[in-house]
Amino acid sequence: MLLVFQLVFGLVLAHSGILRNDTVAKLEAKNAPPEQIEAVSKVMEGPTKYAFVIGGPVVLMFSLLVTSGLLYFIANLMLGARLRFIHYLCIAAYGGVVGIVDQMVRMGIALGRGTLVVNLGIGAFMGEELSRFMHVADTATDPLLLWATAIEALGVSVMARKSFGFGVLAVLPGFLLLVSLSAFQQ
Repeated sequence: MLLVFQLVFGLVLAHSGILRNDTVAKLEAKNAPPEQIEAVSKVMEGPTKYAFVIGGPVVLMFSLLVTSGLLYFIANLMLGARLRFIHYLCIAAYGGVVGIVDQMVRMGIALGRGTLVVNLGIGAFMGEELSRFMHVADTATDPLLLWATAIEALGVSVMARKSFGFGVLAVLPGFLLLVSLSAFQQ
């Protein structure tokens, strides 16, 4: 189900022209020569845009495996849970299913605004241009991302038969890693 949604989201993005618009806007902001902007625009209008359609499910599978591995390392090896890797893969996948809501909301806003720059946390109140710190704060306060993370924490705690705090401790390093990586989203 997650892969199907990623393919659909990728197709919608490929046909909407948002990727091309954002790429051209970044090049214009860097004062790139018009020839370079035109060349990039041609490439983004061609079949290359479908690489993003294939890239979505590949990145999804990689992120599920990394998330599961991180949960396995933290919960089993550091906190003493006794679950198999497949349990953590299921928890990460269910968190991804809940995260589809976040992606659908972001996609709707992106299509309406014509840009992939969508802030759902505190950044929604701060205007268009955010500093690196504000990107981190925006990601950390995104209610739909927090919901998906809470579902993962709940999944760890229920499957490990531990308290919710145990699940939060297991999920927290992955969440902090995701939040810190959002600083590079500029």
